Order: sequence, then C-alpha cells, then structure tokens
Amino acid sequence: MREIDKALYIHAIEKWGKQAQFIMVQEECMELILAVSRYIRDRVASSAVLEEVADVSLMIEQLQVILDIPDKVLDSVRKRKLNRLSRLLSKEE
Repeated sequence: MREIDKALYIHAIEKWGKQAQFIMVQEECMELILAVSRYIRDRVASSAVLEEVADVSLMIEQLQVILDIPDKVLDSVRKRKLNRLSRLLSKEE
C-alpha cells in the first residue's frame, strides 16, 4: 500500500471512526453485489461494476489499516489462496 494512500485512510478513519468505516465496507460490498447482479442481467455496463470494484478495493485497504494487517501478511494469505485455487483447477483437468 502506498504511504500517501495509507495517510488518507488514517485521516478518514480518524474523522469518521472505525465503526463507520466497517459499515462502509459492508455498504460498498453490497453495492458491488448489486452491480454484478445487474451486469449479469444486462442492466448495467461493465464500467458500473468497475466503479464498485474500485470502491470495495479502497475499503479493503482501509480494513487493512484498521486491523493493522501488514502488506506482507496479506500477500502471504493471498498467495496461499491462489495456490489453493491452482490446485483445485489442476484437479478438474
């Protein structure tokens, strides 16, 4: 995570509080779910989904700050999950 982004997230967390940011994570995830559902039914363009993906991504980084999750730790968990996905895909072939 870029330091400039982290500073902005800290400012947002200090201004609105952790509880409000947790609620925002939920709201942004719901908006992404709705955008994907609408995309599947041809009711919105992929750009609408992209906007929600960006919002969720920003909120995930705020969660990372709130929960004090270092980039290395998150990267390690992501790598483990990707390895699991790779193994699952290999079994299906």
